[in-house]
Amino acid sequence: MQRRLRARLWLGAIVASLLLGVVVQHRHAQQQTAATQLLPFSAHAVTRIAIHLNARPPQHFFHRDGHWWTQHSPPQRADDARLEALAAIADAQVLRWLPTGRNLEKFGLQPPFATLQLNGVRLGFGHLAVLSPERYLLLPNGRIAMVADRYTPYLGVTTATPAPSSSTAVTAPH
Repeated sequence: MQRRLRARLWLGAIVASLLLGVVVQHRHAQQQTAATQLLPFSAHAVTRIAIHLNARPPQHFFHRDGHWWTQHSPPQRADDARLEALAAIADAQVLRWLPTGRNLEKFGLQPPFATLQLNGVRLGFGHLAVLSPERYLLLPNGRIAMVADRYTPYLGVTTATPAPSSSTAVTAPH
């Protein structure tokens, strides 16, 4: 009888330690995902997009009935593929985070050359990184993220945005 009890206690301890290991692994995976997640929502949740480029009027779009529409009066159908690609930025993986408090002008983020709003969350697009096809993005909380540059063409600009010289000022609408 005591032998069975001891065996059951050992079995219970083994099962409990396995469950604890699964919980720890799950929490670790969630923390890693949160560290590389750009926005707190997915691309499928994006219903409003606004694009602000230098020297161009802002463009506003909304998603309804499975399609993207311009916010004109009356609304007109927009390029679904382009706007779905822009909404995909919400799912972009952050390649690395830069510390806050950095000189934003150095990264082309003061002011950004383009601003994209996804459901009201403002993302400022800065320069390309020097040695890799990565773009600096400024988030509303002041954090700077490095993401792949594959989204920039959908903004309607070229992928190369050289750093402005000290004699050239770049202005963006706010």
